Order: sequence, then C-alpha cells, then structure tokens
Amino acid sequence: AKPLRGPRVTRRGVLGPALLLAAWLGVITGAAAQTAPGQAPADAALERRLERVFAAVPDFAAISVSVRAGVVVLSGTAASGAVRSDARELAGTLDGVVYVVDDLE
Repeated sequence: AKPLRGPRVTRRGVLGPALLLAAWLGVITGAAAQTAPGQAPADAALERRLERVFAAVPDFAAISVSVRAGVVVLSGTAASGAVRSDARELAGTLDGVVYVVDDLE
C-alpha cells in the first residue's frame, strides 16, 4: 500500500492555501457599494473584491488598491519582497484585471 500524502504546497512566500481561500471568498461574496466618479461598475466591483481579500490577509494590511479600466494600482507599503510579489500575483489572477501597476514601497 502507498503511504498517504497530504496536499503539496509548492508556492513560496505568503500566497498559500489561506490566501487562495480568501480570494475565492472575495469572488463569491459582495456588498453593494457606490462607484467612484468616473469609475465603471465592473472596476468598482473588482476594487471591492481586492480590498476584501487584502483586508483578510494580515501581510497585505498596508496595501491600498484602486482600479480603472481593468488596471489595478497597488500602493502603500509591502513588508517584504515576497509580500510585494504575492500581492501583484494575486491581483493579476482575478478576472477583469488587464494589468497590475506596482506603486508599493
């Protein structure tokens, strides 16, 4: 008989199962909110989704998100290079994102 093995996690950094679950939850839950002046409803929805996901991950607490025409702008402070990379990667994986601008410090 083969030994039982758990799931393999090969991703380094903070982007792991908990973050993916938070991203998934952000996709399926939503709250009605107003759009910013000049912001398309799809961009506002994407911005809210990313804000909820980033708020659920302590390492992303100091990162702000804005979206215009599918372009996500990340600003604020990333605690490390891995956090910065993971924030960019997460933002880029969501449907509707055309490009991610990294303005993180």
